[in-house]
Amino acid sequence: MTVPLLAWQRLSGAEQIVWACAFATSNASDPEESGRQADGVVYRARLLAHREFSSEGHPEEEAAYRNLVIERPNFDIWYRIPMEILHGNRPRFRTPTDQECAEAFKRYRMGLDSYM
Repeated sequence: MTVPLLAWQRLSGAEQIVWACAFATSNASDPEESGRQADGVVYRARLLAHREFSSEGHPEEEAAYRNLVIERPNFDIWYRIPMEILHGNRPRFRTPTDQECAEAFKRYRMGLDSYM
């Protein structure tokens, strides 16, 4: 038996529901093929979510979605870089303050809990 590409434990609750529905409604006669099709549905959903995050410009949410582990001492340094890349050419852009980084870190941690 082939192991599915996506580990069930690594899927968020919503992704588990999507995967299970896709698996159950698959018209494949082989369970492995049904699993591959369900994996594909979850991957496509992730791509759609990724596009939303990218267009929104919230790197902390994308990092949480991807389950990247960034410790608090490194977060501020990391956070300022994608913010500069995403928004640095705007006339009113300013580098995020320590307080704004702390708030972004809280959103990041909440997101990690949501996607686990």
